[in-house]
Amino acid sequence: MPKASPFLADPIAGLATPPGRGGVAVVRLSGAGCWFRLHPLLRFSAALPSPPLPPSPPPERKLIRAEFLDADGTPLDHLLVVHFPAPRSFTGEEQVELQGHGSMVVVRRILQRLSEVGIRPAQPGEFSKRACLNGKMNLLQAQAVLGLIEAGTLRGAKVAARQLEGEAAAGLKVLREGLLQVLVHLEARIDFADEEIDPLEREGLVRSLRQLSGEVARLVRGMRLGQRLQEGYYVVVVGRPNVGKSSLFNRLAGRERAIVSDQAGTTRDSLEVTLERNGLLITLVDTAGLRHSDCHIEAEGMRRTREHVRQADAVLLVAEAHRGVLPEDFAILAEVPAALPRLWVWNKMDLLGDIPPSGLPEGLVSSFEVLPVSCHDGSGLAKLEARLEALSNQGCDEVSAPLMVAARHQEHLERLSERLQEALREIEQEKYEEIAAWSLREGALVLGDMVGEIVTEEILEGIFSRFCIGK
Repeated sequence: MPKASPFLADPIAGLATPPGRGGVAVVRLSGAGCWFRLHPLLRFSAALPSPPLPPSPPPERKLIRAEFLDADGTPLDHLLVVHFPAPRSFTGEEQVELQGHGSMVVVRRILQRLSEVGIRPAQPGEFSKRACLNGKMNLLQAQAVLGLIEAGTLRGAKVAARQLEGEAAAGLKVLREGLLQVLVHLEARIDFADEEIDPLEREGLVRSLRQLSGEVARLVRGMRLGQRLQEGYYVVVVGRPNVGKSSLFNRLAGRERAIVSDQAGTTRDSLEVTLERNGLLITLVDTAGLRHSDCHIEAEGMRRTREHVRQADAVLLVAEAHRGVLPEDFAILAEVPAALPRLWVWNKMDLLGDIPPSGLPEGLVSSFEVLPVSCHDGSGLAKLEARLEALSNQGCDEVSAPLMVAARHQEHLERLSERLQEALREIEQEKYEEIAAWSLREGALVLGDMVGEIVTEEILEGIFSRFCIGK
């Protein structure tokens, strides 16, 4: 990755703690000469044995008491100042942190005063961006910082922490080295195209490419699990109108989120609630009932239901136990992908008594998990919740691959897998080694892009624009 000189970047400032009233607010400064610009705005305690004199900064990484002065010389805040010299700082540049009281009125004025002396407001993610450009972290670690900040569960935070330690980047670098070894061997073969390739040599290339493809598949599984731990397991509740979807949604949510009515079509839009179960997030979606309707509002609700089903990790298909399976249930069933985990929820079991539900064909029983419940008396709900927890946790403790959490990783790994498969196909079929080499070169570029060895300003802006101002 190209590195910017830590002494050429203009100084910036930003609030590093959450905005709003609090006990402490931390304002972070970074860039060459930031201490020299800041010093005139500070008045140091007379109790200090040797207050810092301009332009000398205080001893590095030591907290110094000071007053931050307004334009008329009166104190704005009594705070602690800590100085980090380049390159021994988060950004790799000269850096200062001001630890004051958590008043946003005071913080805004401090940032205004800093701007008056040439320390401009930071852009979103600019501190992490500078750390990345100065070689203090790679792109995967920078994205892990965002993942750690946004983590909704302890397990999700631990995934981001593993990536922040460099585990994912190290795995990708090993993969890239293996790919380049195959590419070098193949390029040498192309240079001597008049010689026939030895069958054993071809077999070795095929074996190496298959190993690389297997490693990419392992990374894809790790990526999907990492995303699940960060974003949650997406469960969509579907069914005919008035079968008790909203009642089930409210029961699982533990509170009255959805309106419940005997009138069909009450739910016109989708409702979501996020639950934490055993350190995992489960996003539960209540949807509009699927049926024929001439009402354009209800039709729009059903369109959104189908869109949620396409994004789902699992589907709860709710039917009425006392009425059995109706033709409308089969129509809804046809819209649910068979590849998804599907739970057939027999609701209103309290109306059925001891008579078993009817109309569920044997073939359907084998392709669905059938769970009887009653939202009225709560029977069966504990078993349903346990099953959802088990589905959301499936595989989370099994994959040994580094877990990655950024959405852009999925596209990169899919492209890499395609290029490896192209190269493998050409070599196995003894066709065009030049095409195989091109595919491997493209794969190497993809890996370089992922770890940040190949980077553009557009990529950097896309990544760091999601960060908060002071990070």
